[in-house]
Amino acid sequence: MTTTASAPTPSGTTRCEEIYTSPSPSFWGTGPTSLVRDLCAERPVDGLKALDAGCGEGRNARHLARHGARVHAMDVSEAALARAASLCGHVPHVTWERADITTRPLTDDWYDLVVAYSLTHWLDGPAAVAALTGRLRAATAPGGLHLYCAFNARVPYPHTGTQQPTLLGHQEHLDLYAGWEIVRATDTDLHDEHPGEGPHIHSMTRIVARRPR
Repeated sequence: MTTTASAPTPSGTTRCEEIYTSPSPSFWGTGPTSLVRDLCAERPVDGLKALDAGCGEGRNARHLARHGARVHAMDVSEAALARAASLCGHVPHVTWERADITTRPLTDDWYDLVVAYSLTHWLDGPAAVAALTGRLRAATAPGGLHLYCAFNARVPYPHTGTQQPTLLGHQEHLDLYAGWEIVRATDTDLHDEHPGEGPHIHSMTRIVARRPR
């Protein structure tokens, strides 16, 4: 596993920080998320330059790399990256970086694939979601793909506490990709359960979008 140093963020934490310091060895599970799994099953990703923005415990980065992609996996949380190190072991073609994706400079037109999975709903408000999505779009090469997944507002957030997400409507998520080809988009219920939490439901927007050439 390759680690790249990055400038520290003011806190080095995320709004999900307690997840990554909980006793559970893997809060999200070790298998890839559905969009990543389906992409690798449907088409070759060998040699693609991929960005896993907000990589968390690394399950998507690991899966893409094992299928031949060259993955830049980034998260602001030291605890998340420590989890990724313990869960992923040595995975070739992954560069792990601690950085804040909302401020880290990105090269325009660079990545063939960008994964933003359960990331944007933890930003502070719709303007922050639009700003980050715009940055990720600009960093995507013409013809490149985005795999985007976020909670939406159709079902109220089921948990109480201080970490309340930014919930956009499904159409508002789609509007973030105005001018791009929407390859696939769904608004479905996710029936979920995590260590320390009972069964619950999130409404999820999932988008596969392609930047025009």
